[in-house]
Amino acid sequence: MAPHAHRAFSFPLSHIEEESRIPPFELNEKDVSVLRSCEAFQIIRDLFVDRKETAFCDLHDLDSPNDKEAWLLQRDITYALIVPVLEIYRHATQIAKALLGNRHIFDLELVFRGEARGAFSWLQCFVMEEEDWCLTRGCP
Repeated sequence: MAPHAHRAFSFPLSHIEEESRIPPFELNEKDVSVLRSCEAFQIIRDLFVDRKETAFCDLHDLDSPNDKEAWLLQRDITYALIVPVLEIYRHATQIAKALLGNRHIFDLELVFRGEARGAFSWLQCFVMEEEDWCLTRGCP
């Protein structure tokens, strides 16, 4: 596959992916400029400033500061997209716990019915199985 060929998104990126050193999507200078001028996006980026977890693993360690910045920008875009999903999950979990009161039901999805139960189960599985990725732990 050519370095700039279109490919389907696959998140989170696998460490064994053949082209794992290529960011998942391309941004042109105009897109980057718009993102850098967006106050809400900068707030999300600032969440990572104090973190020590911006070190790259051996597979993704890049020599070019521009390449590293591209990966960090990709991470921040992805996180900006996932934050609303995490907030929905957090809010749904709070509702389930409030409805349960002092009862300790292990399966919070039992509080919901129909499609809401399926949606909550999906969110719960996604957040639990991809916890490191959702919390941006590890290699950007």
